[in-house]
Amino acid sequence: MPGPRIDLHLHSVESDGDLRPAAIAKLLVAKGILYGALTDHDTVAGVPEFLETAASLGLKAVSGVEFSADSPKTLHILGYGIDTTSPALAAFNLDMIVRRKTRNQEMVDLLQGMGVQITLEEVEAVAGGDIAARPHFALVLVRKKYAANYNDAFRRYIGDDAPAFVRRGRPPVADVINIIKGAGGVAIVAHPVLMARGWEMLVYELDKLIELGLDGLEAAHCDIANGTHRKLLDLARSRNLLVSVGSDFHGDMKPQVKVGRGFHQKVLPLEPAIPLLERLGLR
Repeated sequence: MPGPRIDLHLHSVESDGDLRPAAIAKLLVAKGILYGALTDHDTVAGVPEFLETAASLGLKAVSGVEFSADSPKTLHILGYGIDTTSPALAAFNLDMIVRRKTRNQEMVDLLQGMGVQITLEEVEAVAGGDIAARPHFALVLVRKKYAANYNDAFRRYIGDDAPAFVRRGRPPVADVINIIKGAGGVAIVAHPVLMARGWEMLVYELDKLIELGLDGLEAAHCDIANGTHRKLLDLARSRNLLVSVGSDFHGDMKPQVKVGRGFHQKVLPLEPAIPLLERLGLR
């Protein structure tokens, strides 16, 4: 069986991963992967480094980003082929960073009220870049021995149902799609299985996104089981949507997720993503 050849969903230290963008490009090449996209949360700060290293190594790479949108469930939109110098995109990124910082301070306040000695500065120092997220909180909680491990930190303190969780203010999905497309990008809904409960509701929510200008969906991902993958491919064909595939790699932040591999370590399929690669000028 051939090894992995594509991964269009990767996170670096610029958001909530733990590898430099250049190191991710080198890792992809070492694994024999031909096509890659760095899709950090709310920032394109690592894209130039990633693309420069990719070009030097012969990796076919494209700019990317991942934005969270307002929704009762988890709704993330990937942007591919965006102009990272777009002023509108820069302003949007800054707004998202401010939203995160506000939420993070509120979470620090809640943790301190629980007797946890933690500061926002400690969390941001662990993050290293502009984006400090819950995985960075978890690392601090583990290092300071308030939690036994990463999962314990989420369960006891910062998970969605935990006492120190604060929901971050997120922009309307129409704004997210418009920003991506306004910067010349292609808008793809990430891990669509997380955006709705049940298949019928997923299709309903997807059709609403299509009306707003969505270009495609992610059909292979670490959270997408094989049977659902096939259903998503059929759905994409029926709606004339582009298809993306990606691992959602974060390095040791999510050690079970490997580059180029999706659900249960299955190799991400290249063929469904070929129309997207052609649209992005990679083939």
